[in-house]
Amino acid sequence: MLTEFIGALERILPLKPEVEGYIREITSVQKLHKGSILLSEGQISDRIFYIQEGLVRCFYFEKNEEITSWIVAEENFICSTYSFIQQKPSFETIQLLEDSTVFSLSHAQLEECYRKFPEMAYISLKISENYLLLHDERVRSLRLSAAERYNRFQKRFPGIASRTKTQHLASYLGLSRSCLNLIRAKKKS
Repeated sequence: MLTEFIGALERILPLKPEVEGYIREITSVQKLHKGSILLSEGQISDRIFYIQEGLVRCFYFEKNEEITSWIVAEENFICSTYSFIQQKPSFETIQLLEDSTVFSLSHAQLEECYRKFPEMAYISLKISENYLLLHDERVRSLRLSAAERYNRFQKRFPGIASRTKTQHLASYLGLSRSCLNLIRAKKKS
């Protein structure tokens, strides 16, 4: 089952057999149900997750309103970045939107992995760079019109919009539900 996860790492940099063996030894695998919480607000994010199969969102509350900050599909990593790096309480919750298979490593395991195998730090850097590029793209998209944001999301993440509740997608895009529904209706006509 870890073959897909190892493959994702090896698409960045081929792993030596001893690195692959260590990763297989320390990685946790979980099959979880829709609605499961990987991290709750206020907890310290002690694990980084790789979503093998399924759909996940991060959200937080601001002025009693639920704000979706990320929607992440299969073959991607997710954690509460601030909490995981700083090892401080998270301001967000990570929830499964579908039944999912997730692989995870603890913060301590990852740090030990970096010490034992410097090439893992390179892999982590490349994953972080990808995350930073996604964040940059997201910030730039906020300057677009509502319809352009939705169209860009659909182009960049095909099929995800149809798997996500309207309220979660609207929140992620910075739109009201009625605005998103109007955009969708115009696209259909």
